[in-house]
Amino acid sequence: MIIRRRIPLIDGDLLARQVVEPGKPAYRLIIKNFSRDILHEDGTLDREKLGNIIFANENRRKTLNRCTHPFIRREILKLLIWYWITGEKMVVLDAPLLIESGLYNWMSAVVVVYT
Repeated sequence: MIIRRRIPLIDGDLLARQVVEPGKPAYRLIIKNFSRDILHEDGTLDREKLGNIIFANENRRKTLNRCTHPFIRREILKLLIWYWITGEKMVVLDAPLLIESGLYNWMSAVVVVYT
């Protein structure tokens, strides 16, 4: 519905996947903190293996968040600035950790969808 109405949508999950692509700074930080054992043979992150580590250990989850969140925030900010410059009146940010990450402070309104 948002896209159909041509309202810009920033997808936090998509950005989270993009910032951990091979060669990106967050990718390098993850390897530094978790070792190359969390990679597939082709060098991409083994998300299942990494998930097993971080969901079993709160401190490891926090470490992963420190590796990724600054880069995700930077990408969100770049997109928000772009949409502002191009004159968009409204932008929707779909971010599962909006409250936990503090990004809600950047928003003029927050809508929570609970299913």
